Amino acid sequence: MNALTSIQKRWLLVLGGALVVLLLLTPQLRQQRLAAIDTNPELPAVKQATTASQRAVLARQRQQTQTLLAEIAVAQEQLQPSRPQQWAASEFTTLQNLLTQGDKEVANSQFPAALASYQRALTLLGQLIDQRPQRLIELLDASARNYRNFALVEFDSNLALAELLAEPSDSVTGQQIAQWRQKQLQLSATQKSANAINLALESNQLSDAKTLLFSAKKDRAIDHQHPAIQLLAEQLASRQRQADYTTALNSGYSALSSDQLDAAASAFNRAAQLQPDSDNAQNGLQQVANQRRQVSIDRQLVAAEQFEQNEQWSQAVSAYTALENSAPGLLEAKVRLISSRVRAEFDQRWRDLTRSPYNLVAADQQRAAQQWLDQAEQINPRGALLSAQMEQLQKQLRQSVQPQQVLLLSDSQTEVTLFRVAQLGRFNQQVLKLLPGRYTALGSCPGHRDRQVQFQVALEQVDSAPLTVNVTCGEAL
Repeated sequence: MNALTSIQKRWLLVLGGALVVLLLLTPQLRQQRLAAIDTNPELPAVKQATTASQRAVLARQRQQTQTLLAEIAVAQEQLQPSRPQQWAASEFTTLQNLLTQGDKEVANSQFPAALASYQRALTLLGQLIDQRPQRLIELLDASARNYRNFALVEFDSNLALAELLAEPSDSVTGQQIAQWRQKQLQLSATQKSANAINLALESNQLSDAKTLLFSAKKDRAIDHQHPAIQLLAEQLASRQRQADYTTALNSGYSALSSDQLDAAASAFNRAAQLQPDSDNAQNGLQQVANQRRQVSIDRQLVAAEQFEQNEQWSQAVSAYTALENSAPGLLEAKVRLISSRVRAEFDQRWRDLTRSPYNLVAADQQRAAQQWLDQAEQINPRGALLSAQMEQLQKQLRQSVQPQQVLLLSDSQTEVTLFRVAQLGRFNQQVLKLLPGRYTALGSCPGHRDRQVQFQVALEQVDSAPLTVNVTCGEAL
């Protein structure tokens, strides 16, 4: 009854094989835990009264325990090079406690409890193995923060843990850690440089800060790509832009107060480029535009007034019209445009009256000329041009009603007709008094061609001799 069955013998063989595997994989752990299981004096002896099935269950539990221990040993060998006690201290302590608890349970032949403890330990080992890549990422992220914050001690510690966690075959991560190590060598000098630049900025010594930043970029011992250096460079650029902006703004207002509008516009444009959203720069440009507009208005007014003074009324009208178009609502331009138009029309009437030396011979034109003179008398002050125009019109009006002597010569054979004057008949000579103007005389004689003679009676004679006009027939037919 106590003899081993063939099934029990097979279980014992399997158990022996598992023990051999465990001995090959983890010598120390295997030796310690097998010794605890097989030679522990506290291990209760198996009662001879146990049945074969009970002994089979016990053997199976032993085998399961040994199998779990073998898996734990493999997992530990995989995890141990990364020193989990340093990067997962809490979990590693829990793992050790579970293994110790399992060992005690095995020693007390509490195999189901031991299996549970070992299984929890194996699960925790698997979790640690799975967490290793994520923990490496976290350490690298922490190293980046340490680098940015100049945390030298933490930086070195995290890099050391990252070196433990990195797989030897992971060249990318290895290169990344090497780069961080290179930056670590520069970190102290970088922090010193950043502090110096920051102190210069706080003291508003922009020139010194600029010099220090330039030196940092040239010094290989300093990592000028460090975020702190980059941030200080941005702050310096911003402060310099603000200083340049203030200088440009002050220059613009100074030039504006001196009426140097081009210089003011250039300065305000520079300020607007430095701070595109600046209301002050835009206000300055608007003031330049307003002042330029006012200067232009003033110049146009001066030019228009000069036309008025020169009694060039049509030009004055054009100038005031342009001014009214460019500056609607300008009262001075409106008022002066009205008066200039009146004078321009008055001037044009004079031109119409005097456009021909014989224009005032007609009675209606004489009345119009006299009316113009009466109106001109009312104008005060009277310019030199208007006075000259009045004098010329008065003279031309007097001359237009003053007849001049004209001597007509003929051959006593020609019938002479003076159109619009009289039928003069035949004569050798005849003296007439004619008003200034253009005249046509016709001479006709039987057997000869008619002859027309056109002549003009001037407003005044050049000399004392009368105008002589010969009216005789033409050639014989």
